[in-house]
Parts: sequence; C-alpha cells; structure tokens
Amino acid sequence: MGTRILAVLAACLFLPFLGACAAGAGGSTSVSPNLITREMINESYEDNAFDIVRRHRSRWLQRPGPSRLDGSGSAEIQVYLDGTHYGGLRSLQNIAANSIDEIRYMSASDATTRYGTGHAAGAIVIATRRN
Repeated sequence: MGTRILAVLAACLFLPFLGACAAGAGGSTSVSPNLITREMINESYEDNAFDIVRRHRSRWLQRPGPSRLDGSGSAEIQVYLDGTHYGGLRSLQNIAANSIDEIRYMSASDATTRYGTGHAAGAIVIATRRN
C-alpha cells in the first residue's frame, strides 16, 4: 500500500513537468509577460489601452511602494506613445484599441536607461499601427 501511494505522488509531481516539456517541444511561442501583442488586442474586444492592459496584464497597473526615502509620495507609471511621452496611467484611456500594434512594459531601470529619470514605477510603451 505504501509503494502505491508513493507511485501516485511521484506521478502527480512529474506530470506538470511533462506537460511543460511537451509545450516547449511543440514549437509553440510564448508571449513575454512584458508584451501585449496585436493578436491579443484583437481577441479582447476592449475599447482603449487601459482596458486592454487591465484585461491582459493587470499587474502592470499596480503601484509600487513609496518612492521617497521619507515614505511620502509614490511613483506613477509613465506612458509613451510611439516613443513620445504621453502621460500617466490615466492617459491610457485616451488611446483607441484599434490604433494599437503592441503594448510593452518596461521596468524602472530599463525605462530610466531609455527615457531618463522619473520612471521609478516603469513605463508602458505603446506602438501604434502603421498603415
């Protein structure tokens, strides 16, 4: 009886790994957790960039802890539209879903390297469709 239980436990622990290997071996592409693709946007039926991000990558909208050493204030994620600063999170509501090619999240360090200081919460970078 003890051997049977061990065999069942081993199978339960091994099967998730087997599924992960099969998915990787099949050539399927996984989407980066820092990217929302045009395909994802088309499947979501959302009206604006904010709703798309909320549906597909809601963790991007979570505010980090205090940004100052004294604990006051908090950083806000900055939004860039086609490489130009567009505003804070609320500005996402003004970007129509049908105009978006992709949405990408940049960490605070990556955003600071690319755009300069003022990106303690990171940045959401939107590329629009080119006709």
